[in-house]
Amino acid sequence: MHAHSDLSDQELRRLLMQRVPLGKSARRALRLTDPKRYPWLAEMVEAWAARLMFVEGTLLDRGQAARRWYEEEFAPVSGLIQEGNLMEKGETPADAYMRVAGERYSVFHEHVWNPDVIEVLGQRRR
Repeated sequence: MHAHSDLSDQELRRLLMQRVPLGKSARRALRLTDPKRYPWLAEMVEAWAARLMFVEGTLLDRGQAARRWYEEEFAPVSGLIQEGNLMEKGETPADAYMRVAGERYSVFHEHVWNPDVIEVLGQRRR
């Protein structure tokens, strides 16, 4: 097995597409400015699908999991990011998704929800 740093940018993208098999238009939407982040994106998709299968008590194959993630997670979140003018300069929709999903994960797993946290988050948006 090669370390991620030993793989070419094209090989990293190809591995993402093996782990997250999607149709052509969806594959085009999953372009990252830093190809070294493709393995992290694949892990995010797989973790999302694992949580979904646990909640639903179902088993999905890779194709089903990828399609559900794209339709139920990536497309809606990307749309909200674009509608809310939250894309940063030079970001692709996939870059923005990874940034927002990473922030969301951090908030849910590292913060205690109390009035002080809610107030700070509310001030950031103003």
